[in-house]
Amino acid sequence: MPPHSNTNFLGNVYVTDSIGAIFEETSAREGVIENDAFKDLVNTTKNIAMKIASHVATIRNKKITSSQQGYAPNLKTKEDTIQDKISKLKEKLIVKEEYEKESLVEINDNVTSDVLDNSGFIEEDLTAQQLIADLNDVTTTFIEYVDERLLYRVLSSLGLAISEFTHEIQLCLLNLQLTSQNLELLSEGNAELQKSVFQFSENLSMMVAYTDFFDGTMRSNSNREKNNYDLRKLIKRFIKGMEPTTKRRGYKFNATFDKWGVWTKKIHISEIMSVFMNLFTNACKAIERSGKKEGIISINVTTNESFLTILFEDNGDGIPKDKWAKVFEPLYTTAMPANSYGSDNEYSRGMGLGLAITEEIISEMQGEISIIEPSPEYKTCIKIILPLADESELSEDAY
Repeated sequence: MPPHSNTNFLGNVYVTDSIGAIFEETSAREGVIENDAFKDLVNTTKNIAMKIASHVATIRNKKITSSQQGYAPNLKTKEDTIQDKISKLKEKLIVKEEYEKESLVEINDNVTSDVLDNSGFIEEDLTAQQLIADLNDVTTTFIEYVDERLLYRVLSSLGLAISEFTHEIQLCLLNLQLTSQNLELLSEGNAELQKSVFQFSENLSMMVAYTDFFDGTMRSNSNREKNNYDLRKLIKRFIKGMEPTTKRRGYKFNATFDKWGVWTKKIHISEIMSVFMNLFTNACKAIERSGKKEGIISINVTTNESFLTILFEDNGDGIPKDKWAKVFEPLYTTAMPANSYGSDNEYSRGMGLGLAITEEIISEMQGEISIIEPSPEYKTCIKIILPLADESELSEDAY
């Protein structure tokens, strides 16, 4: 049977038995005694409800039973619909090509070669062949797109799981903070215990900072409304959120701006934060791979009349010039990702999706992203160009 319960359907069953010949009320008059008639009524009502559920499932093209033979849902995905249209168009072109070939043979039997050259049939035949070849290329590209879309769907599901996980962790952290305060009081006079309590408090503070940042970013995903943002404030907020990592690793994370009030055109805050997060984690991995003790990450923002330019630099191991274009390809990476409890060295490897998604986000913002020559003290520089919002686009209370 298709899924159904008392929350799926709403209805009433009326039974007339004014003298109580069939149904007997309980002594408290709060129901009827479960005699044979009552059981028959329950079974009949249940069967009717199941019949209705099956009828509704049939109309909605849902399975009636788990072992239903010959069941095939007629609801097609957009990918299936596009694939069907491509196949039908290819079939029509093949028929057209065969028809033109037959026409050429017939004409060749009745006219001279000079007339045939000017008939236009050869040109049309070649056009049909070229269109079929082009459709094959489109099909290949479409299959690649479907594969990428499936990967993005997995990442989207992962984001939902992280959002729920972050929410639950925040509830636990509140209790841990209270425990930490009690431990500080209990450790007074015990230097060794105070040292352990201090380390516990430091790690707890790092978790609180991370969960606060990710919770805010995840919650903003539910709001798909675009807004203008002061990029200067967003970057400072991001740097603040990443302080637990930069402090633990001993990295310097700086930002410079050529002016106040660098306003973006309308964007999703979660998307721009995702861009910063990906570039930051890539920079941390590069510094870790290089083995440098003093890591430096820098964000420099400059503007002109219409655009803002972000230079995201780090002093890690760099990217070879022949790989500058390849790093934006989906699934391009040097190794498999690390497991949950992997070392920092294993963490330095990725899945190969970050920069591909970043490029897609920047492109949808009508911007550009590329790798350029870094400044003298750095090894990698990611350049992002985004359109600036003009004064007419900003609300009165923007500032």
